Amino acid sequence: MAAISSSTDPSSYEGFGPFMPGFELKALQDPNVAAFMVEPIQGEAGVVVPDQGYLTKVRELCTKHN
Repeated sequence: MAAISSSTDPSSYEGFGPFMPGFELKALQDPNVAAFMVEPIQGEAGVVVPDQGYLTKVRELCTKHN
């Protein structure tokens, strides 16, 4: 449910549900954020591999912000 609730592309979520209530896309902007959800290799619009070092930087930010 969380994955489809996070999509901003109507063609990806139309016809699906229920969605998580109150789900918002925020990253390190709110001290109450409890998780960081990432799709390491995106396949929605072809195969999109993250830049070298992206996941390492994400880990560093998560550690920094506990």
